[in-house]
Amino acid sequence: MRILNWSPGDRIDHTVIQDAIIVTRSPTGRATIGVRGDLPLPATTRALAGITPDSQALLVAAPGHDTLVVHPLSTVATLLTEYYARQDSVDGS
Repeated sequence: MRILNWSPGDRIDHTVIQDAIIVTRSPTGRATIGVRGDLPLPATTRALAGITPDSQALLVAAPGHDTLVVHPLSTVATLLTEYYARQDSVDGS
């Protein structure tokens, strides 16, 4: 949260795009960053992005856009697998 200069009490909104949660700071946001810097992600939002209660996620800060993107680790694994599969086919392996 520090890199985004977000603070406890800041209001935020969530949007789900495919399997990622886009979090933006907004003066009219529906949620608030907690006193310990907790990032509230509603259960419905997590479910739409494929993030289950027992799964892990990767948070990516985009300071230039004042945005935080939350990816389920399963998506990151799939993207890396596809990337390296393409590299193998380019290398002729």
